[in-house]
This record gives sequence, C-alpha cells and structure tokens, in this order.
Amino acid sequence: STVPESFPPEIHLSCIGICNINCGFCNYKNSIARQNYVQTEKVHEMDYLRHIQTLRLSSGLGEPSLNPRLSEIIRIISTTFPHIQLGFFSNGIALNHNGLLDAIVGRLNWMNISLNAASPESYRLQCGTNAFERISANLLQLLAAKKAHNNLMPLVMGSMVLNRRNLWDLPKMPALYRQLGIDRLTVFPFSALGYHDPSKFGPNDTLATCTEHYEPIYEKTIRSAEENRVTLEIPSPPTNIEPSFGMPPRSFYDFAHIESNQWPLGRFLTDFEFENSAKNHCEFLWRYAAIGSTNNTGHSPDETHFIYPCVGPLSSVDLSRRTAFRFQKQKDFLKLWQNPVLTILRKAQHQPGVCKVCDLCRSRDVRNPKYFRELEEAVARFVVSHGTIEGKVE
Repeated sequence: STVPESFPPEIHLSCIGICNINCGFCNYKNSIARQNYVQTEKVHEMDYLRHIQTLRLSSGLGEPSLNPRLSEIIRIISTTFPHIQLGFFSNGIALNHNGLLDAIVGRLNWMNISLNAASPESYRLQCGTNAFERISANLLQLLAAKKAHNNLMPLVMGSMVLNRRNLWDLPKMPALYRQLGIDRLTVFPFSALGYHDPSKFGPNDTLATCTEHYEPIYEKTIRSAEENRVTLEIPSPPTNIEPSFGMPPRSFYDFAHIESNQWPLGRFLTDFEFENSAKNHCEFLWRYAAIGSTNNTGHSPDETHFIYPCVGPLSSVDLSRRTAFRFQKQKDFLKLWQNPVLTILRKAQHQPGVCKVCDLCRSRDVRNPKYFRELEEAVARFVVSHGTIEGKVE
C-alpha cells in the first residue's frame, strides 16, 4: 500500500545528534550537529511501540552512548515493552559511561560496534582519533560483564565501512572480532555520493576503484571468518549479477551460528507465495521508520527529529520540515507515516517514472562513482520538488 494503515515493524530513533569522533567516511559535521538528546519523558509518549517488533536506539548521524539518559531509556523500554528486540549502533568509545554497561547486559538484545580498522594506526586514519585501545578495553569489559552475569545478551555485532584506506585490514578483522567478543561482521562498501568536503574521503576511496585487489582479500577474509567462527556478510567480488537497490551483490556465511528468526509468527509465512517479488520494491519504505536528528540550522525548538525515507541516495536530502517528528501519540504518528513525500516514494516502487532516484537506485550500485553525476542530478530534481536546500523549503 502506498498509504499503509499499519505501523512499521521497526523504528530507528536517534537519541542524540552529536558524535564524539569525525570519521573520514561519514558526512557528519560537528559545527551543525544538534546538541539536544532524547529525554525519558519523550520515550513515554511513544505509546505505539507496543505495535512494533524492533526498536533501534540510533538512527542517522550521532552517537547514542553520549545521551546521559540512555541507560534509563533502555530500562524503561525493556520493562514496558518486553516483546521488543532492542539494540543500537555505536562506535564503542563511551560504552563505560553513565552506567551503560550495567544497563545493557541482559536487557539489550543486540549491539553493533562500528570498528573500522584492525590497528590503532589504521583506526586513527579512518576516524581521526586514538580511540582504538579504549574501544577494545570497553568490549572486553562488556564480555566480562556478560560472563559474570551468565547472560548472552546483548549479542555483539560489528560493522566496517570498507574503503581503499582500510581494504588491507579486512582479513584481520574476524580474528580481532573473536578476541573482543564480537560474533558478526557486516561489511558496507563506502559511498562517496554527495561528498565534496576535501577533509573527508572521496570517490577515489570507494571499493569500486580498487576491485583488482579485492577478490584475494575477499577469499582470505572468508577463511579467517570460518576459522574464528565469526558470521560474515560481505560484498561479493564483481560478477555479472545485477546490483539491487543501490548495493552490490552480497555473500553471507553464518559461521557463528547466530542467525535465527526472532519473530516466532514469521515461520508460518515460509510457504506463502506473495504476488510481488521482494526485488521489485525497496522494503525500507514500509519496514523502517527511521527517525533522525535535525541539524542545528534554524529549526523550531520542537523540530528536533524527522523521518528520513532512504539510506541510499536520498539520505542526503533534508526533509525535516516535511516529515517533522515531534514524539507524537499513536494517531499522529500513523499520520506522519502516511506523509505525502513517503507516499510518492512508495508509489515509485510500483510505477516507473514517479521518482528518477528510485528508478536509478533499483538497478545500479549507487556506491560506484561512475553513476554519481546522474544520481546527483536526479537527487537535485527531487530536492526542488520535495526537499530543503540550506534550510529553505523549495
């Protein structure tokens, strides 16, 4: 449905707009980051959480562990909505702050640590700080706390933004992950679409520019993941297989044996034949309500968050004044979930020609620089109709 009457099964909520590092592969800018953080009373207003399956306490840019109320929020959610799969993405630097380690053991279902290098030197090149050893110490402390409480939760996963500068670290990551108690490695190829800041990585750092080195590294990484029992999701080497929704083909190996269907009723859908193939639609527009923090660029005091509809080419578009999220109650949240901009993009999944960005993303690897010019032109046309340029609604 282009105007869904049901709630999304997953909500991703930004708990704070600031970050404590400035990675070269990320378009975060501290100069315009919003300092506000989500208070516990705001979480209490989200009564529709009883309808969802998964809540991720991170979304877009910003480091959730910097929210001083995060421990309390985790306790509230896990007690009030015990059915929810609860987790967040973090860089791991502040995991030992504000009693967070005590709060997450046994309450958080999963946590993803963005650890993008295998050594302090390489981490400094990626993230511009000497935090590698601190992150490692925090993860070992978390592992010890889980053992002390005889509890497997949270499952610790890790991710790596793969680029030319950390490509050679990739085969070393599974052994490092196993040492730190991380059971899963997800590799995301770096995308430089819309990156024009000379202080950041650029198109020459994308995986597409160093494919001649990738295949032997890919094979070595698979062998290492198997030896260290780390589940691996990784971009496949270049093949004749067409990309789908902006991503190259991916390989998956569950060497840690951790993957399972966390939604018990889902097993009854296994043998159903659905009319539409999953490859025809971008599931993000139905499955995820991604609520990011607005930038500090002239918004009203209550416009601290907004729903963004895309983690691909349209993620750079500021829709905050069109899809402002104000911690609405159930009825108003559902109305926001039916916002006209989201309706247009859902319609584009059914009908070619509605949104050029969606048409391009459906059949291209949008992380490949050879498509950047065409994609940026399409995004610019979308902004004229629906988005914001430098804080001004067009």
